[in-house]
Parts: sequence; structure tokens; C-alpha cells
Amino acid sequence: MGNPRMDQYTPRKHGPGDYPDTELAYITPAWAKPQANGHRHRHLIGFVLLGCAFGAAFLYSRSVHPIHQVIKASKPPHISTAVSSVFPSDVDVGECIEWGAKNTSWWNSAASSTIRFPLNMDSLFFLREGTPIDGTFQVFEADPTKYEPGKVHVELSISSRYEGFIDQTKVCHLTKEGGGDGLGIMADFTHSWFDNTKIDVTVRIPIPESGEELKISNFETDLPYIRQVLYTSYPITFGNLKLSGQGQDVDAVGIVADTVDMRTSDALVGGLFETTGPISLFTKNGMVSGRFNTSSTVSLVTSNAPISAIAYLKNDESTGQAAELIMQTTNGAIDGTISLESLADDGFGGWFNISTTTSNGASHLKLMSISPRAKLDLTAHTTGSSDGAAVELGPGYEGAFNLETAPGSKAEVDIWPFSVHQDPEHRGRKRAALVINNHNKAEGRVWWDSDGQDLGRGTIEIMSTSGKVGLKV
Repeated sequence: MGNPRMDQYTPRKHGPGDYPDTELAYITPAWAKPQANGHRHRHLIGFVLLGCAFGAAFLYSRSVHPIHQVIKASKPPHISTAVSSVFPSDVDVGECIEWGAKNTSWWNSAASSTIRFPLNMDSLFFLREGTPIDGTFQVFEADPTKYEPGKVHVELSISSRYEGFIDQTKVCHLTKEGGGDGLGIMADFTHSWFDNTKIDVTVRIPIPESGEELKISNFETDLPYIRQVLYTSYPITFGNLKLSGQGQDVDAVGIVADTVDMRTSDALVGGLFETTGPISLFTKNGMVSGRFNTSSTVSLVTSNAPISAIAYLKNDESTGQAAELIMQTTNGAIDGTISLESLADDGFGGWFNISTTTSNGASHLKLMSISPRAKLDLTAHTTGSSDGAAVELGPGYEGAFNLETAPGSKAEVDIWPFSVHQDPEHRGRKRAALVINNHNKAEGRVWWDSDGQDLGRGTIEIMSTSGKVGLKV
């Protein structure tokens, strides 16, 4: 049996035409020519030997680097024990893919394969364990006339500088003891300093031919260092959608779900969402961005990066719970465009909480619309930013406001010049306002006068440790 290390490497063959004849006198430097002391070509020989040493090290890295032969087969039962040991204890390993014929060049090797497994409506999950490798993970809805309904169709491709790394990357069907089907990626090798191993996973979920809703109760990923993108829309919906990554972006577009929880680090997290329950997006050293439509809570948290959000919050005050938008970062700006809508039959009311906190960055919020008689509690706090904070409210807001910044900076309130025709309830009421301004502080109230009554229930607080603070209401 041959050396398994050397069997993985096929030396490149050079023909006589690879090195054309060259005038030696032209390319030989003076220090490599015969010397007067009789030591001929001493330096040239030294450099030749040094080159041979580097060449041998290069060939060695090509041939012996994939030395961790933990996984020796691509189908159970041979690999089940080896692969199962790296996945959570409640996960069972099923069929594993066999990579197809490899397309190998001098610099790279590549292979591809496919796998199908049952579409479990209770739980669908995707995991990666073992050696960190780069890659992409994409989920698409699929045409049921081209892809068998009731199945999850997965297309895989892998490439690597080392052919052996491909064989040591396993992709297997997984099942959970409590119910659920998924896919697991496990790599077992030691990275080289110029390794470029990458895996790409494309998941296709056929929609029902009837057009009826296809709801997956739990959809979960834990794929560090792999960029994740979900492109779905109705009729594919989710109960709980939980996406976890590290070092790569996590995006979800067209998501209809009960709840959403997405996390990564050192990368962007964002998307387009419509939910009935909470939305939570978290990252560090990466931007948070998205469009959100919910009657629950939106929590957007990062550090050392900006937050940009377009939020549509809906609320029925009779539920006793507020719809909330929370945005929190450090060393980054916050930009929010917000619409607030009542779900009550008459379109009045609604209870909304909005909170923004940042440092060394500006905070800018604009309310495009707000239901009449809504209760809005809004706080915008920033520290260490000369750009300060600014809030712009629509004509529906009624209630109090309080602004404060550092001495030497300004607190400004700008009252819209509304006419009687702009009463949001169309009752001919007049806009009334009371403003007390004292350089770096301002407070007051604004309301629609109804026979001398002030029905405003909102509170606005805008604070900064430096920089201008402003309110347009």
C-alpha cells in the first residue's frame, strides 16, 4: 500500500520546452561568476540548494497537509460514529453525500453533489462543526413542477487548494431525537497559511402547488464563517426563525414569521421582515439594517457600527402591551424612519415605545405617520457626538416633550404651521403648542385643541451630552 500522504499529490511534469535556452552570461550576476580565489560558483550553488529546500517544503505541504484521517468513508455506518461525535448529543447522523468527480487543476480542486431529505414541517435545521471554512448558505423557494414537493433539495459545491480537504469535509442528513430534519457540515483538517477551502450550499424548498401556506414551525441555522442569505416569501412562512453566524453577513429577505432571532459578529445583519412576534437582530462590529413590519417588539443591537431601520409598528391598545422599537449601538449613527398604526376598528389609539441609544454618533428619527390619539413614549439619547440628536414627528402626535444638551449647544423646537384642514381627525380643530426654551433646554406640549381639552398622551425625551438637539412637531 502506498504512502497515503504522497498518493494525494501528483507532481507536475515539465517538458523540455518549459525552460527555453538563455544566455548564461546575460543573466548571471557578477557575484555568481568564477572568483579569483578559485571557489567557482560558490554563491550560485548555495542559492540553488536554498531554492530546492523551498520547493521541497512546498511539495510537502501539498501532499501531507491533510493528515487528519478521522473520517474514512462517506456513507454510514462507517462515518456515523466519527461525525456524530462533533454534533450535539440529541442529533443523529444519517446519509452523507459522496462528492462527485473532482475537477482538479494545478492550483485548485473542486467537486459538487446533491442531497434530498424530508421537509419536516416541525423543525428544519442546518449546522456546521469542526474546522472553520468559508462559504455561502442560500435558501430559495422552488417551483413544485421542477422540484419534488415535500422534500428539501440541497445543492453543494466545494473547492480547495488541497484535494484531500474535500474528502475530509462531510455533509450529512441529520435528525433530532425530539423531531426535526436538517443538514450538517463537518470538516476535519488543519488550515494551511494559504488554504482557500470554500463550501457553497443552496437549499430549495418547493412551494405547494395549491398555493396554500407552507409553514415551517422552527427553522434554525448555526453556521459560523458562512455567509447566510434567505430569499423566501408567502406561501413559505416560519414559526420561529433563528439564524446564527459568525464573521459573515446574515441576511433574510421577504420573511413572514411569528418570531425572528438573527445573530452574527464582525459582519452585517439585516433583511426584510413581517412578523406577529418579536424581531431581534444582534451583531458586533457590523451594521444592522432592515425593514420591519410587526405588532410586537423590534430590537436592533450592535457596537462600533451604524443602525438603519424602516419600521412599521402596529398595535391594538386593548391587548395591554405596547409595540416597541429599540435601537442601540456605540460609535455609530442611528437612522430610523417609522410609521405607527392603530389596529383598533376606528383607527384611533395604539401604544408605542421607541428607544434609541448611541455614543459618538448622531441619532435621527422621522415619524412618517402616527394614529390619532396614540400613546407614544419616545427617548433618543446620544453621548459624545457633535451631531447630537433630532426627531421629526407627524401631525398626529399629541403630548409633552423635553430636550436637553450640554451648555453651549442648542435645544430647538420647531412647530409645524398646521392649518385647520390638516386636523388628522378632520374635525376642524386647531393646533396648539406651549414651548419653554432656555438655550440648551426646551420643554413643552403640543395638542389638537378640542373645546379647550388637551388629549395628548405622548412623551418625547431627546438628550445629548454634546451637540445640538432638535424636535420638529
